[in-house]
Amino acid sequence: MRRFPPGDWLIGLAVLAVIIYISAAVYGGSSEAAPVLRIQVEDRVWVYDLAEDREIEVPGPLGTTEVHIEGGEVYVHESPCKEKICIAAGRISRPNEWIVCLPNRVFITILGERPEEQEVDEVVF
Repeated sequence: MRRFPPGDWLIGLAVLAVIIYISAAVYGGSSEAAPVLRIQVEDRVWVYDLAEDREIEVPGPLGTTEVHIEGGEVYVHESPCKEKICIAAGRISRPNEWIVCLPNRVFITILGERPEEQEVDEVVF
């Protein structure tokens, strides 16, 4: 029977450790990202955690749009626009849902899951 030198055993163990580390990094983590709120006004972007309740004042060309996060849901509480469609849009809570205030140029969306894992909304049909 052939004996391997000690250096060969060390190289083999190092390669095995690297394979285990890479496998754990690729396959061991969660496949879903935690949803976050993204607010954009023209070239400015803010990102907030949906798990933390807060009131956000977003400056826009017409004035301040007030956005609230409560219990993982997002809604526009107050806006300087005339029609208040963004307020009437109600609450959003799932990835790829959005609210927009066109007059004040505020775009609010929830990001999170990878697109291929998202369910189809019945409103599409």
